Amino acid sequence: MSDTDCLEDYLMSEDEMGSGFEMEMSSENDEPLSFQDAEQDDEEQADDGQDSLQLAINYKDEGDYINAVKLLQNCKGVDSFLLLLECYSLQFKYDLTNAHLKDEMISTTSQFLMSNTIPDDKIELLKSIMNLFSSCQSDFIFDIPSQSIELKKQALQFEKLFISMFQDIPSLTSLITAKLHLINIWIDSLSGCPPPPFVIDLSCEITQSLIDQIDLTLQLSINAILLRNSLQPLLHLSSFFTQLSTLFNQHITLKHNSKIFLQLNFLLGIINLSSDSPTFNDHFYQCLKLLNITTTTFNKDFEKIIASGLICNSIIIQNNNSLLVNPFDYEELKIAVNSPFIQILSKLYQNFIKINLIELHSNLVELSKLNAIFIPICNKILKLARLQKLSQSISKIYNSLTLIQLIDLLGGNMTRDQLLNLLMDSVLTNNNNLNFKLDLINDTIQFLDTKGTTANLRIKNINNFINIDWANDIGLLQNNSQPSFTSIDPNISTVLPFLTQLKELRNLNTIEEKNSFYHSKFKDFLNCSYNRLQDKN
Repeated sequence: MSDTDCLEDYLMSEDEMGSGFEMEMSSENDEPLSFQDAEQDDEEQADDGQDSLQLAINYKDEGDYINAVKLLQNCKGVDSFLLLLECYSLQFKYDLTNAHLKDEMISTTSQFLMSNTIPDDKIELLKSIMNLFSSCQSDFIFDIPSQSIELKKQALQFEKLFISMFQDIPSLTSLITAKLHLINIWIDSLSGCPPPPFVIDLSCEITQSLIDQIDLTLQLSINAILLRNSLQPLLHLSSFFTQLSTLFNQHITLKHNSKIFLQLNFLLGIINLSSDSPTFNDHFYQCLKLLNITTTTFNKDFEKIIASGLICNSIIIQNNNSLLVNPFDYEELKIAVNSPFIQILSKLYQNFIKINLIELHSNLVELSKLNAIFIPICNKILKLARLQKLSQSISKIYNSLTLIQLIDLLGGNMTRDQLLNLLMDSVLTNNNNLNFKLDLINDTIQFLDTKGTTANLRIKNINNFINIDWANDIGLLQNNSQPSFTSIDPNISTVLPFLTQLKELRNLNTIEEKNSFYHSKFKDFLNCSYNRLQDKN
């Protein structure tokens, strides 16, 4: 053996002896100190865990879920696990296609549940986290873009798998079962399958499960309207919606659920607007307020129906002389004034107010293409506009017309039978502003005044006149059977007084006063001018 080897053996033996001596001395003299050191180490580890947990909470609050997850994966305890689940759910919400995240969620959750139990005092917190995880509570079935349907179905399949991992916890069994049923209906609806019928008992206690069922019922009803272009899905649920509306006013939990409140007002607004006698309500306006108006572009059918329903309801009720605000004065529509669809609705509204029947008919045809439920509503608006034109304008000017001439004055696009139905509707609605006699043999109509007699100041027949120009409700007519005004000496004494008197029309308030005054003065002017020309000849 070499000297070097001997030296190394010696040094090693000394080290071992020293080490043994130190350990012996430590065991004999310093045992209390060793126990205190171990206790201090445990406290330091606990402090480190609390610090990591608090730091993870700060990351989560700032939206940095990735760093929060990294910290929480090294933490122990139920609180850390629940916070980890919350971060996972928020990550998954914004990244549905992340396969690594899905695997990590399944692995971490499985390992924790195999070696730990969730205490009873943490069950409610776990329920809240699971509600946050479920995308069924944040999205609408009817609002999923067609190009995103497959991605949404894959996300729902993963939600089923993840939620099922908690099914063995007794206090969660009923909740998990309800959620799995909800997810299955979502998947079937996105696949185009009709949902299974189910009954909701509104008399039972308001729980999250009941709220989910109510939400699902409302979504399926709206989805059916948008897909089928029909009100048929609402017919058997109208009483349910009425009961639900009453329930809303009694329970704060429901009243503050903006998602359900939006859908319920939408359906109640559609039912009211489609009824035979719609009443004024703010259902569509409530929907408009609940939309995120800063990002709403009114490009989706759901948003378009809300805006269209508000305008149509305003038009129909305004026709009944109710005190009503111009719907385009609402701030929510003012902000969206540059939206192409809102501009279309604005033109429709203005054409109704001004009774521009040809333009209004064109606007209503475009609106009816949005959804078939608007076809009867558009027909109702067009009928109201025609009745207004008939009672406020045509019947005040003409004495008699043929039915063909009347159809032309009402904007065309209607048959003889439709015209007769319109006239009968005016009788049934007790329109006191319109009195007439029909001659169905000669297909003519004679307009009467309020006393039932023919007004002499009206135009006898439209065929006697070629041009009709309107200014401030005054018809300026040229009769070819009389000499042209261009041949009249401009210096004749009758012209200036007539024009001066014509200005007085502005001080008259009603159409009847204006028509009577105008025809009287114009008749005098024609007679005077004609006599003057006869004298010159």
